[in-house]
Amino acid sequence: MQDFFSEYRITFLEETQENLERLNEDLIAFENDPRDVRIIDDIFRLIHTLKSSAAAVGMVPLSVFAHELENLIQQVKSNAIGITEEIITVLFSAFDQIQSCIKLAWDNREQEVDFQQLTRKIQTDYHFGDKPIKEKEDPGDLFIEYRLSDDEKKQILKEKGKPFWVHIRIAAMEPIKWLRAELILNHMVKIAKVIHVFPDRANFQSNHFSGAFSVILTSRLESSEIKRSITIDLIESIRIQRIRQIDSPIRVCREQTETEKPATRDAGHQAVKDSVEKKLNTENSIRVSIKKLDELLHLVGELVVTNSGYRLFEKRLDEVMTRESLIHDLSGLNDKLVKISQDMQRCVLNTRMLPIETLFNQYRRIVRDLSRQENKNIELMIQGGETEVDKKIIDGLHEAITHLIRNAVDHGVETREERLRNHKKSIAQIELSARQSGNHILITIKDDGRGIDLEKVKEKAIQSRFISDEIGRTIGDNELLNILFETGFSTSEKVSSISGRGVGLDVVRNTLNSMNGSVNIQTKAGQGTEFIIMLPLTLTITTVFVVESNGQKFGIPIGDIREAVKVSATEIEHFKCTNVLNLNDRIVPIAGLSNVFENDHRDYKAGKQGLVPIIILSYADKEVGLIVDQIIGKQEVVLKSLEKNYKSIRGLSGAAILGDGNIILVVDTMKTIQIFKEQKRIKDRQISEMIR
Repeated sequence: MQDFFSEYRITFLEETQENLERLNEDLIAFENDPRDVRIIDDIFRLIHTLKSSAAAVGMVPLSVFAHELENLIQQVKSNAIGITEEIITVLFSAFDQIQSCIKLAWDNREQEVDFQQLTRKIQTDYHFGDKPIKEKEDPGDLFIEYRLSDDEKKQILKEKGKPFWVHIRIAAMEPIKWLRAELILNHMVKIAKVIHVFPDRANFQSNHFSGAFSVILTSRLESSEIKRSITIDLIESIRIQRIRQIDSPIRVCREQTETEKPATRDAGHQAVKDSVEKKLNTENSIRVSIKKLDELLHLVGELVVTNSGYRLFEKRLDEVMTRESLIHDLSGLNDKLVKISQDMQRCVLNTRMLPIETLFNQYRRIVRDLSRQENKNIELMIQGGETEVDKKIIDGLHEAITHLIRNAVDHGVETREERLRNHKKSIAQIELSARQSGNHILITIKDDGRGIDLEKVKEKAIQSRFISDEIGRTIGDNELLNILFETGFSTSEKVSSISGRGVGLDVVRNTLNSMNGSVNIQTKAGQGTEFIIMLPLTLTITTVFVVESNGQKFGIPIGDIREAVKVSATEIEHFKCTNVLNLNDRIVPIAGLSNVFENDHRDYKAGKQGLVPIIILSYADKEVGLIVDQIIGKQEVVLKSLEKNYKSIRGLSGAAILGDGNIILVVDTMKTIQIFKEQKRIKDRQISEMIR
């Protein structure tokens, strides 16, 4: 039972984390439009759900605190108190404490969060809950023994008043009915003395427990008050009836329970209708561990490799056999197998994809808090939130984007007075946007602030010995901006609580490199700065163009290929220190693929027909042509990490096994272009300018 309870607790923590993300968005929206009834209703529902769910898993202090919040929000809903800046601040503070509690709860340390100070403030400032806050009590003290002697029953009647029979039916869609029943009993013992429960509580965990049970209790409250006190989510019906005696509680419970028909409905059903409908709407989704998805994806990857092997076998069979019907049948089966595996691959990959707004929306609160801290007026704009990305990438991006946003608030955006002096709008904007570009996702973090002072960067770089005086006189803007990503480099004169500690941008770059991504900067003085992040949509299966260069097979992601051409050797011209190709009035710099990685400067060679195969790569508006010896064809491959299995090689995103067992190296397009630029920059800066 303990393992089962622990599993339910994990489910609670996962669901609560999702609800907290939604609550965070609601609080931001509520601050912007406090008169929107739908928002405050949603906040109330989320807090109410938290209250009941926390109690169900034994997190009593959190449940009690949520109850106080529920009271506060109810007063706001009913206009009993006005909406003030202070109330909004209290709600945000409450959110932070709840979030801290949930984070600590993963390590069973939720007791480290003390809600009493904020609870006392809510009760005192808003004049409800005038009872003093009790010291922490053992949740086990809330329950009592239900089997009593005759003398005890008589004493209870004297002390507690009227006896009642209560019959409860839990909603069918509640997956863990015994926990819901225990939660209801938890509510009961606070307002009544429980005499007997039928069936016995020990039977609640039985597979035969339908969710219907009866209770004999005594209370000074009226039946309507009892009903109101024990009505929580996912109760289908509640019946309460006065009884004359409790001499035989088991007989009473059995007789009354047997008369209850499953179809019985009452007003209690309507009270939970909204909650039930919501539950039904989410019934078609389940939680799956990312580890299980990785394992499934690995198996799909093996299927992809096997498919490639079948294709090669079919080709070889075609060369040695003359029975066309047999080959045709094999080809048909192969086509069917390929389609099934492709559908499986697409389906599994889609389960890993999430809209990036799940990440972006977290920054609304961060921008709000930082702008207040810095006394700046900043609005966060989000574009392209529906763009879907692999969950692993979303998880890995959080810290990197957080640092870039902190930099934008601290260094990029001006104060209100400075903006007005420069004839700008008083409210600054930070824009988070995402869009798909081929097999990559392009994320931009853009502000309309003061921009990066390149002269200051150069001065600091020389002073800190990142570059010499001589290089400083000729260095270009892009090279200067790249220094910002060097470890320990910072232009800040002082350390702030937000940024300026000499760490950060190098970590951003390293984080993105680990995910086969990149980051570039564009800036204009007085207009703002834009960080451009490019990442693969997924880190697993990809489609590549297989080519051969200098005896080594490479895979080039097909989404990064603009076109593949074969040209006469005479069409390749020599300009300065590199080769270029005039392709439809576009001057494209070219180099041998093996030359880029091995710094091998052997000349290109023409193919059998005297033509030179060239793959034109396109990445972020840049083009480079890679000369290869042979174009083999398109294949789907499972990307394997070089760093985990061998070592990281710049310009390569990984390796893959083909169907025939051969290993190919998969090209990282962005880094390959970067290597090309660096090689040509050393020889002639003008060549580099051609591919910027």
